Amino acid sequence: MKNTRISSLENYEQFKEVCSFFRLEDEYPGWTGSEKYGIITELNETELLAEYPAIMNALSPYIILDAAFAGIRNEFVNCDRRFKRNQENTESMFAFDEETEYHHAELLCPDFTDGLIDKEALKSAMSCLTAVQRRRVEQYFFQEMSVYAISRSENGSASPKSVWESIQRALKQMKKIF
Repeated sequence: MKNTRISSLENYEQFKEVCSFFRLEDEYPGWTGSEKYGIITELNETELLAEYPAIMNALSPYIILDAAFAGIRNEFVNCDRRFKRNQENTESMFAFDEETEYHHAELLCPDFTDGLIDKEALKSAMSCLTAVQRRRVEQYFFQEMSVYAISRSENGSASPKSVWESIQRALKQMKKIF
C-alpha cells in the first residue's frame, strides 16, 4: 500500500478540495521527526480517517496542520522562490557589500579600473582627497572594513550613511582624475 500513488486512490479529488499535503523532509531540510507528511486542513483527524481512510493510510505517519498554517506556508514558499530567482539573476563583478547592500557601480567603469593598475595615477588621485576621505577609502577598499566598522572606528562621530556618502564623493573625485 505504501508504494501506491496517492493521486490514484479513491476520493483523491475530493481530498484535494479540503486538504493539501507535502513531504516534511522536502520542506524542512534536516527533518528528524518520524512523520513523513504534513496535511493542511480544517478537518480533524477523526473526520479525515472516516472520509478518506485509504489516503490517510498512504500518508501515514503524518501531522495535521491548521488551515491558518497554509497562508504562512504559501508566503514562505513565495518568498523563497523570489529569493532564489533574484539570486540566479544577480551577477556582479564585485558583489554586494553585505552590510549596506550597495553595488559599487563606479568600479565597473573600464577607465577607472585601468587607472587602478597605474600606482602613480592612484597616488595622484588619492592626494586630491581630504584626509578623512583618503582614510575612509583606504579602510574600505584596502583594509576591507565595512562602512559600519569605519563609523565605529571614528568613535561614532560619523554615521554609516555619512561614511558611505563620503566614500562615494571620494570615488567621484578620483574618477575625474582617471
